[in-house]
Amino acid sequence: MKKTYDIFISHASCDTHLARELRDILVKNNFSVFLAADENRPPLNCAKEWKEEMTSALFDSERLIFIVSDPAQIKPPKDGGNGCWVHYEVDTF
Repeated sequence: MKKTYDIFISHASCDTHLARELRDILVKNNFSVFLAADENRPPLNCAKEWKEEMTSALFDSERLIFIVSDPAQIKPPKDGGNGCWVHYEVDTF
């Protein structure tokens, strides 16, 4: 069964500009891309909605691209990092 997205782009908020540039390149090359920071995506009201949308998109994606420009962004919060969502996305995929 074909999935909705060819690619899910996982990134920390500090890498949003890189993720958007990559998304634009991929879309121009006929890939369907899920990017949570997409300007056209309606805002979500709570963490529960965010988690549900991320989970659904992850399960409905063929591939995961993981952008990391700062190693602190992939450390879990318990280890002094800010990578809560990044870890969730990678672990879920």
